[in-house]
Amino acid sequence: MTKVSIIIPVYNVEQYLDRCLASVLNQTYKDLEMILVNDGSTDKSGTICEEFVQIDKRAKVYHQENRGLSEARNTGLKYMTGDFVMFLDSDDWLELDAVEFLLEQAKIYNADMVVGGVYRTSKIVDHQQNTPVSQVLTQEEYAKRYFKIESQTIEYYVWNKLYKKKL
Repeated sequence: MTKVSIIIPVYNVEQYLDRCLASVLNQTYKDLEMILVNDGSTDKSGTICEEFVQIDKRAKVYHQENRGLSEARNTGLKYMTGDFVMFLDSDDWLELDAVEFLLEQAKIYNADMVVGGVYRTSKIVDHQQNTPVSQVLTQEEYAKRYFKIESQTIEYYVWNKLYKKKL
């Protein structure tokens, strides 16, 4: 089976963290590892992480002094063992079959990266729930389409994507 690593940077999100972790725990795809990086939280986030790793042995927690979101993600990358990786912000959550669906698309299209739809809690931004992939882009096509400075779209974020480890 193909292992997926989910890296979750954590910083002072005690009110959101339970929902985030439950959304990973309940995924339909089970060959996961959860890497929680507590980035110097001063609330109960670190304790919640420690309790979670006792509930699910697929989870590991790493504590570090606050170095920021990018450094927390990089710490997670150092410890990941999966074939694919996802980043999940700790105040967000995944739909029940998100990992399974994205991985299925990656395998069907031999994709290096799969972009998923997202919800905003106040409105739907760009959501396509389990619909067929509308476009398959080469690296060049993707770069031309999404790396325009004047176009600040959801594509700039790392958290709505599944990446092959080799990237």
